Amino acid sequence: MWYQYYAMRMGIPRNEYPLIPAGEFADLLACHRVEQGVARLKMPLDDEEIIPDVP
Repeated sequence: MWYQYYAMRMGIPRNEYPLIPAGEFADLLACHRVEQGVARLKMPLDDEEIIPDVP
């Protein structure tokens, strides 16, 4: 399954990954992807980007 593959890639022992809750595992996977350079951190938008200047 997909979580077994990613657990092995992250170095999580086979007997430990079934004990990790799904949400926590998703967070670990997201951190791993950022660390590897596959994904980027989402940057929050500021007011200037959300509401453009209207003359």
